[in-house]
Amino acid sequence: AVMWRCLVLLIMAAVAAAVIDREAFKEELTEYRLQNQNLHVEKLERDFHHLEKEYAKIHSEISPKFIKKVKSRLHKAEGNFCPDKHQFQCGGDRPECIHDLLVCDGHRDCDNGMDENKDVCDTHVVAEGSSYYGIATWRSCAARGSHKVAFTIIHAERFPFFKARTFVRAAVTREYEEHGELVAQTNMAKGYYNYGQQRLVLIYDLPEEGGAANSIGVVCDFHKFDHDYADCKVVQQASLTVCATVAVARV
Repeated sequence: AVMWRCLVLLIMAAVAAAVIDREAFKEELTEYRLQNQNLHVEKLERDFHHLEKEYAKIHSEISPKFIKKVKSRLHKAEGNFCPDKHQFQCGGDRPECIHDLLVCDGHRDCDNGMDENKDVCDTHVVAEGSSYYGIATWRSCAARGSHKVAFTIIHAERFPFFKARTFVRAAVTREYEEHGELVAQTNMAKGYYNYGQQRLVLIYDLPEEGGAANSIGVVCDFHKFDHDYADCKVVQQASLTVCATVAVARV
């Protein structure tokens, strides 16, 4: 009987030890799993933050300036459907054209009011002190290589009875090489800015070599939605022959 009791006690002790070992193993296994999960979560967080940084690099917030550039390119590609070159395209769902003399005159003539829109009537384009710079590429009129050209508005006047135009005085400077030396030449010019066409026209005060027949003018068409840029042409005043093209930007 004593032997059986001892045997039972041994069996019970073994079972108890096995239960204790199993509980300890379960605790160790749970702790191991938690550690692995924590490590996995930390790695996921690191990966997520890395992806956020990479996304920010390629998907930064689109600036209003970029939107204006895109809209200007689209407008240039679409062109103007108005039949008369002196007409202003109102835009909107229903095609409408008005004479450019009615643009920015203080009275709403387009059904949608676009002719009095603040961007269309932006006086900052030709405000005194405004300067634009570009590279002139000559195609005719004179044997000249490409050279730097800049013009600055030195006086601007807009009359209350004729707001569709701003009349300006400007200094036009070009730098070019002559006989191996860099030459800077400045011509004074006068002209006007047409709000309906968003066009600046400048005529040199003094004709260049060859008299009035070779008098040079500059015509700049500003981008409709981004007035810091314009596509300019150097033309002969008499024949309107395009002598050179210049893409200018505000400086």
